[in-house]
Amino acid sequence: MGSGEICGGSSGGKPRRWQASDWSTFVYERNLNYTGILMNEDLEHGYIVTVVLLMEFQTFEDKSSAINQNTGVSERLAEMIRVWLPGKKMAVGNPEYKEIIEERLEIECLYNERVMEVMWGIQNCMPGLIPIEKSQLAKEDRLPSKGLQEFLKRYGCNVKPEMVNEQIVATASALSACDYVEKKYSLVLREAGAVIKDVSGISCEGWSLLDIATALKMIWKPKKVGNSSLVSKDEALRLVNDASKYEALVNKYPFFRAYKEMLKAHDDRISKEELLKSLVEGLKKP
Repeated sequence: MGSGEICGGSSGGKPRRWQASDWSTFVYERNLNYTGILMNEDLEHGYIVTVVLLMEFQTFEDKSSAINQNTGVSERLAEMIRVWLPGKKMAVGNPEYKEIIEERLEIECLYNERVMEVMWGIQNCMPGLIPIEKSQLAKEDRLPSKGLQEFLKRYGCNVKPEMVNEQIVATASALSACDYVEKKYSLVLREAGAVIKDVSGISCEGWSLLDIATALKMIWKPKKVGNSSLVSKDEALRLVNDASKYEALVNKYPFFRAYKEMLKAHDDRISKEELLKSLVEGLKKP
């Protein structure tokens, strides 16, 4: 499990992000399921981080005393950053902060659309991350992020950004978790499908990942597996009869777990897609 740090601060002016120039340092863990949105890999390679944990929180009554172009980074803020980011890259939600921190503290910073997706998620989860912070987000900060809007469109949720509510965001998060399960097992299940063809002569071309996971579990526990839309009774019997051939080629226990997770993701996707559709239809009613 890799980790990296996220540090964000208020942007001044309108009541955005955190009140009274708050600064917080978060650590994120990759490959977990984050409430905010979408995908799961490194920030630099096109994915959104998953779980963020608060490491430290400080309030500065005067934003300019914490960070500005003339004086740089205050000693108190600099110390917080150095404690949690020794020699590591720092994601910030403001291009000005990136410039100042890189120049004055010589700490490499990351600011791009993917970082802003994470910052949007942090802002909207702020009551849970920092219970003592009571300020409310400005209206424009409540609008869904660009990534979330694109994700919703893929599921036919074509509504105005201002109409996206907490229920829709939570449902999108659940669907994102389903996507993650499929992505996690995609490669290994496709490779296992090739093994099924080699051993039992059954082509898995055109099969879903759940079908392949079902076929693999059929090999050892046929009575505990539901029917697959693509695995015939004859093929199921061949898989069971070939069980001994698979023992030396396949570690069955990870595939039992894959089947369980894939089945749950399949059922969850059906229910959440129906829920999302009903939520959208409800918004469109006069």
